[in-house]
Amino acid sequence: MLELTSWTMYALLIPFIASFVLRYRARLASILPWLLAQLCAAAVFSLFHVAGMVLLRKLIFSVAGSRYLFEVSAAKWLYEAPKDGIVYGLTVAMTYGIDFYARYRQRELTASQLEASLANARLEALKQQIQPHFLFNTLNMISSTMHDDVERADRMITRLSDLLRLTVTHHQAQEVRLSTELDLLDAYREIMKARFEDRMSIELEVAEDCMDALVPPLLLQPLVENAIKYGISDNEGKGEIEVHIWRDEERLRCTVADDGPGTEDSLEVLLERGVGLSTTRERLESLYESASEFNVRSSSGGGFEVVLSLPYRATETPITGGA
Repeated sequence: MLELTSWTMYALLIPFIASFVLRYRARLASILPWLLAQLCAAAVFSLFHVAGMVLLRKLIFSVAGSRYLFEVSAAKWLYEAPKDGIVYGLTVAMTYGIDFYARYRQRELTASQLEASLANARLEALKQQIQPHFLFNTLNMISSTMHDDVERADRMITRLSDLLRLTVTHHQAQEVRLSTELDLLDAYREIMKARFEDRMSIELEVAEDCMDALVPPLLLQPLVENAIKYGISDNEGKGEIEVHIWRDEERLRCTVADDGPGTEDSLEVLLERGVGLSTTRERLESLYESASEFNVRSSSGGGFEVVLSLPYRATETPITGGA
């Protein structure tokens, strides 16, 4: 019965110790302050254990019509202290072990989600690029140009090959340099400009200090493709698309805007309608969690604008998979 009261107090106190261990760990810069904090916490744990155990025994004896006599002294506390120290140490070790395993499993889950999201984005981009109408229009444009401008037709074939090759090359990377992403966008842009000729203009404005920034692969091409589809394809006049990328302190910001008819639909409706938009938002959330921002709005000059923001990280910074 007496030992049962001791272990009952341990059971009541251990959750508080585990919470303290996890919370205080992140605030310590070196091992020495951490050890001192743990020693103090162990002493407090022992005092609470002994006091609670004695009170619980007195209560039980009182209910039974008897009295529990306990002489309060340092010797009595020291008698319980070694056992309390062992229990405290085991609690700390088990807490760290469980927390480490939970973090490890979370990292595995996050990595798995990123791989699945990236694979989905790559397949979606490939699907859009090898759709019959896309290849037909591109090859028809090349065919109609070949007899009048062989050099231009040859360049279009080369850029189409570059676009498909770049799409596949980085299929395993979670992040690539912005300059690499712009190479892919440039290949896509040249093909589409040739297809629409004077009906379309795609302007890029990228700050020089952003070229080494890390971004998810296939980030910009789906956004530009969406702007072409909804802002230019049905527009009888000349359409313009503007891509702006700049650094805002520790943030990398990007806007993709067109001067088409625009839309009054909500973000959720647009995400349901446009696979490229929904996939892009899901990938940003998976990679950067709450540190990313994604939104759509009517641009100031009319048309449609996609706005996104993510943490700025240069190529020499390790990729941790999260914000």
